[in-house]
Amino acid sequence: MMFNFSLSYDRVEMLFWLTILFYTNWTSAGGAESEVRARKCLTRDNLPGQCMKIQQCQQIWVYYESYYKWNKPIPLRMKKRLNSLSCIHMSVGETIVCCATKYLNFEHNMKFAISNENPPDVSMHDNLHLLPYECGKAPSDFKIRNGGKTGLGEFPWMAILFIGKVFPKICGGTIINERYILTAAHCLTKAKRKSIYVRVGEYDLAKEKDCVPTRCASPVQNLSVENIIIHPNYRRRHHDDIALLRVSKMNFKVENVKPICLPINPKSNEQEVKKLTVTGWGLPFTNALTANMILQRAELSIVDQKQCQKTYNDSPRITQKHICTGGSKSMMATCPGDSGGPLQTQVYVNGDVRYVQRGIVSFGPAVCGKERVPSVNTRVDFYLDWILDSIRA
Repeated sequence: MMFNFSLSYDRVEMLFWLTILFYTNWTSAGGAESEVRARKCLTRDNLPGQCMKIQQCQQIWVYYESYYKWNKPIPLRMKKRLNSLSCIHMSVGETIVCCATKYLNFEHNMKFAISNENPPDVSMHDNLHLLPYECGKAPSDFKIRNGGKTGLGEFPWMAILFIGKVFPKICGGTIINERYILTAAHCLTKAKRKSIYVRVGEYDLAKEKDCVPTRCASPVQNLSVENIIIHPNYRRRHHDDIALLRVSKMNFKVENVKPICLPINPKSNEQEVKKLTVTGWGLPFTNALTANMILQRAELSIVDQKQCQKTYNDSPRITQKHICTGGSKSMMATCPGDSGGPLQTQVYVNGDVRYVQRGIVSFGPAVCGKERVPSVNTRVDFYLDWILDSIRA
């Protein structure tokens, strides 16, 4: 059998024009994309920006990745927000957004100290919706300081735990949604549920009503504990020192009670942070009778993991699930009353400053603030899957 591979002139001409059409469309699409990347824009916060695909703008993509990746419907409120972020009259078959230029290189500026193991990717976790989209937003009128007293309402996600009925010990914690407080397991191991109460919206322990010359804060909220959830692998203070408290529902409609953000974006956890902010009432004391009355803050340096391990002589073993901080003459270290409190850092989302919790205060030198002896903290991003598995509506 013979096959005739000859083509008529008409068919050759048709193939020629189809090739031209394909090449034209391909180059037009490439040109359109280049044009998109070249277009300047203003974000909704009036910051200079650049039009680009949503996937290339990490500050926006982090909130929408799971919807695009799995073709899930985007909730209406998030869809409206996305529309307000879009570059108008720009379409190459993709979602094009205005990405703030000043934050484009944010992820390249930071990187966590040592990590051979990757934190879990929770971008598709079924309970991710239980973590509020609006999180980590502090009032804008506070300037960054090295340490000392915080401002009224500066850290509205802070919780204080009173554990025990007589001479209660105190621990810190953070609000992650309206029903859960994140804290350290060692604060709760010997505690009974009814012997703990949690207070949020607190600032000055000595005052019934917190006021500054220009304003007063809303009243504190005292919360009962419904359930204590300690990490199942926690045995001693040195490893898996993380716990959750399910509490009575909080009121987020007031300005002094808000949730902090958790590091849910795996890419953001590759950032190296040189300093972290610790907040608590324990600096530099240990119990409710002698604690600082006003919420304190301190800026802590991150200590290299190998240096930290050397300080502790391999006992306990420091792993990538820890963050070591302080340990220098110029920087404060955490103290016992800070246990369970947050190590936090600032990130930028669409021009807004957000606080993300990177660590939980765990253990340190017997004398807090001792020079060259770092404090060791639980690194939150390695426990995101456990946190999300443990919470419910």
